[in-house]
Amino acid sequence: MASIKVVQQTAVLLLLLACLWLWYLYARVATAPLLAPFYLLVWAAMTRGLLLRAKMRRHAWLYAYLQEHSALFKALRGGLIMWALSITLAALLSLILLINLLRLHDTFVWQALLLLTCSLMPIQQVLARRLSTHIKEYYRGDFAWRVAAWIGACVLMLVLCWHAFYQDYPRLSSATLEQAVWYFVDQETARNAVVLVLLQLSAGLDGFSQWLAQQFIPAPADSIAVVAAWLIILLKELAFVWSFLIVCRGVVTLNRPLSYRGESL
Repeated sequence: MASIKVVQQTAVLLLLLACLWLWYLYARVATAPLLAPFYLLVWAAMTRGLLLRAKMRRHAWLYAYLQEHSALFKALRGGLIMWALSITLAALLSLILLINLLRLHDTFVWQALLLLTCSLMPIQQVLARRLSTHIKEYYRGDFAWRVAAWIGACVLMLVLCWHAFYQDYPRLSSATLEQAVWYFVDQETARNAVVLVLLQLSAGLDGFSQWLAQQFIPAPADSIAVVAAWLIILLKELAFVWSFLIVCRGVVTLNRPLSYRGESL
């Protein structure tokens, strides 16, 4: 039964990745009536993933410090504030995920995402079995997922950074900041005005980071400009990987209730 569940959950994640691939293929030429529902679905899945994470943390904190019959126990379980924070953060992370996917033209990175998607649930299952004598049953599934997600995130971040390091970039050492930013911005096209603006903002950030890194060439490896440029790239990739894993968590747990009791999260 456990193996069947892993296969089913992996199939769900592959379906999610296929939908994101279709977004990459058609979002630039699609109109608002097609783009908005897709974004709302990703937003909802992202919100669910964040809520599961927040509720589990709150659940562990409450049972560690408070008595169940305490008035504080009921007051601090989380409500509108937790929902509002999750919804707001999910809206931002959904934009980051979808815009980064639109600019993800390298098949190597898509292959890395496919490998990550196929390995998440098997790794979680193996970890859950290994941790059965150490972690309480209620928290075991969530803890195993977090460890699996951390492993996947670290490997994917290394792959993305390694891939970015060996990419060929335009020479911007003799260009001004404005020229560098507009060079990247002008390459973006989209039928929808909102999508176009978001793509241009993301491209402009890439232009700024690459211009910054090339301004002091030849420069030592520990140059502040180079470090700052790589920090921007690292933070951008980290936000992308984090948002992808959160939406995966939201989708793969669609059959589980958003509650404190019952089946473990």
